[in-house]
Amino acid sequence: MGSAQKTDFLSLNKWISTDIPKREDFNYDNMAIDNAFKSHNDNTSMHVSEAERAAWNEPHFVGFYYGNGSNSARTIETECSFIPSFAIVFAGNSPPGVTDFTGKLHRNRFAFLTKRASSTGVSLSGKNIVIAATGTIAETSETTEYNRNGGLYCYILFR
Repeated sequence: MGSAQKTDFLSLNKWISTDIPKREDFNYDNMAIDNAFKSHNDNTSMHVSEAERAAWNEPHFVGFYYGNGSNSARTIETECSFIPSFAIVFAGNSPPGVTDFTGKLHRNRFAFLTKRASSTGVSLSGKNIVIAATGTIAETSETTEYNRNGGLYCYILFR
């Protein structure tokens, strides 16, 4: 026979001086405690998984690349651990755009990227940034400049 009294929450034995404990009573209490811990531990709505914790602790990724001056399309392979939904690319130590008034040409050096649409001349492809072939934007006096030879570029990728 178990104790005359039980705890309120798990109904564990609450011994008084006249009770005579038996092994089954302790086994019952141990099973009740073990089941309560297992139920609590398995409750995914209460606990954060390691994948969720990693995602929350890494909301963005910052990287750099150097332009190689090529006019061909170029893929910048990031070492990002997630597939970004939004990104920013900009030239380091440079304004977001440069205008040459003598040649009447504006060079864009700053871009926003998303999975579905991006600034002209760049796009996201999975974890990577794709720089389109350099050229003047149709019917404007603008060009993209995301691969200037020796230019330092920074990108920030967001979840």
